[in-house]
Amino acid sequence: MWRAIGMVMIVLMACTQPLTEEERRYQSEYRAHPLVFSLAENEAQDAWIRAHLFLQRNCPLRLIRDTQEMLETAQPPSGTRDIFAYAIERRQIKNAFEFTVRCFTYDLTSLDQAKNNAQILAFYIANGVIKEQFLYGAR
Repeated sequence: MWRAIGMVMIVLMACTQPLTEEERRYQSEYRAHPLVFSLAENEAQDAWIRAHLFLQRNCPLRLIRDTQEMLETAQPPSGTRDIFAYAIERRQIKNAFEFTVRCFTYDLTSLDQAKNNAQILAFYIANGVIKEQFLYGAR
């Protein structure tokens, strides 16, 4: 039995690839990005388009609110672990727009994954850069 466990550990370790320098840099940048941030008025429309694209590509839940101020998906089914809901709010403040990004889950053991996904989404909205392999959950 111990031999079988040892073999499984070796296989799992061999399948885990270390992050490249570029991936480590990306991970550090998106994790440091705030979930509430402002963008200049001339950047806000492209950012809003990116928010739409993210939800289309990375969230299996339907969009229940799609206005100039809010994008919101349906809530995940109760008891699911790998489906995340999103809400993105945009409001104008003088010559800029403030964005607020949230990610929801019913599973308390998935709160860190929800925060991770929200940070990736916020970073993508603001900068247009995404590495989807860092996202958790069903797509």
